[in-house]
Amino acid sequence: MVIIGIDPHPNSHTAAALDLNSKVLSHLTISNDSKGIKELLIWLKSYDISRCGIEGANNPYARDLSSSLLTKGYDVVDVKPALSSQYRSKRGSYKTDEIDAENIARALRANPELNSFSASKQNSELKELSRAREALLDYRKALKLSMQTMRSKVVTKSQTRLIKSIDKEIKALEKKMQVIVDELMPELQSLLGIALVRAAEILAETADIRRFKTKHSYAMFAGCAPIERSSGKHKRRQLNKGGNRRLNKTIHMIIQTRLCFDEATKAYIDKKLKQGKTMRAAIRCLKTYVARQLYTFMLANTLEHPERWVGG
Repeated sequence: MVIIGIDPHPNSHTAAALDLNSKVLSHLTISNDSKGIKELLIWLKSYDISRCGIEGANNPYARDLSSSLLTKGYDVVDVKPALSSQYRSKRGSYKTDEIDAENIARALRANPELNSFSASKQNSELKELSRAREALLDYRKALKLSMQTMRSKVVTKSQTRLIKSIDKEIKALEKKMQVIVDELMPELQSLLGIALVRAAEILAETADIRRFKTKHSYAMFAGCAPIERSSGKHKRRQLNKGGNRRLNKTIHMIIQTRLCFDEATKAYIDKKLKQGKTMRAAIRCLKTYVARQLYTFMLANTLEHPERWVGG
């Protein structure tokens, strides 16, 4: 079995093939176009592929590559730069695209629990829409803060018009988000604390829920499941600072909404506090619960409507 690591760039992609003992078998550099991807697919046929790791599989310049590999049935994994960089530091100051591709493959080999990559066209667009909306909100907030110290009426009127324009653009983005959410999983908005924006964020970061083997693996992906850190007789768990931070933040906001309106959520927190946990620890427990609830709901919905995810 062979593990493939691919270092993508706007103009070219470099791939490395490693066996299960991390021995480098060969390299290939291709152009970032249909001709280059075709050349890569021919090269891959020479090996019995286990998994293909791509650093930034959902980046704009890597989407055609990722989509082509998925279409051909390869198990694609989005390897985060933080993982591959651990191996780069062991190689000294040397850095080339070939070395980077090797490190991506090594990171994939050392982390077999990494989930397969899956992203439909709608999923990619949802990511861009939600990030654009977030950026506009940040800009709007900055303008509102700056207006508090403004004395010039001309500048104030100018910024007021700009804020109205931003509000208009935010609503336009939300309309487009609503269309995609309705295509993928409108039922998600029926869950307490999940309106349009939260549903879009969850779908954007999760993609096809079937790529997660269990609800625990999904909670780990969201950074909501504690990590075991045991040694000898000492058994303990600690906060998971990894995972998808955007999804983690979304789940946190869902909990904050439920704490205001849901008696069951309030009772859950009270129970944890009576057990001696701090408020922060109780919230972390609730995050795990909500992540697993989302997994169960989305998996059942996807299995009921698999046609919505065709072409991922």
